[in-house]
Amino acid sequence: MTVIVAVPPVHPGVDEALPAARPGPPGRRGARQHRRAAARAGRTAAARAELHGILEVLVEARALLGRGWVQGTWFTAQPLAAVAAAGEERAGAQPAACLVGAVVLAAGGRAAVRGQRAQRSLDLLWHTLHRATDPGPVRWCPAPALRTLQVQDLTRWNDTSGRSLEEVRALLDAAIGRVTRELQLTGAH
Repeated sequence: MTVIVAVPPVHPGVDEALPAARPGPPGRRGARQHRRAAARAGRTAAARAELHGILEVLVEARALLGRGWVQGTWFTAQPLAAVAAAGEERAGAQPAACLVGAVVLAAGGRAAVRGQRAQRSLDLLWHTLHRATDPGPVRWCPAPALRTLQVQDLTRWNDTSGRSLEEVRALLDAAIGRVTRELQLTGAH
């Protein structure tokens, strides 16, 4: 007669459910993917910070134009007598600026005219003015000579006879809208 006896497993735990495997140290490929993802996240964060800076400059420039808009010069200070005649009580001279001057003042003044925030804000304004129907990318780093021509073009546009403050504000609003959309797109990724 044959007797069947249960034999314990040779390796205890092998026949039982295996515990979840612990991840080992990442290999070269995993480490490279991690570095690339971190670099991509860093570039995205830097781009978002720059867009926020541009947005701040454009919003401040719009507010400056509300206090005084001029043609024929980048900025000027209205004398206190003119401010008092308008019924406003303010200490010091009231600044007035054209489109380009308002961006320069909003970015930090004359010392900041060559700074990245002022330059990129002006690049965006020029692109918004001349490429309104082109959803293509903004040329953030044009050659210095081209950037100078674009600033001169924005200045001429502001100084055109018959130009109104509402048209200048509309251009700023369109640029602000473009930056806001770009921030929404970069936040979605």
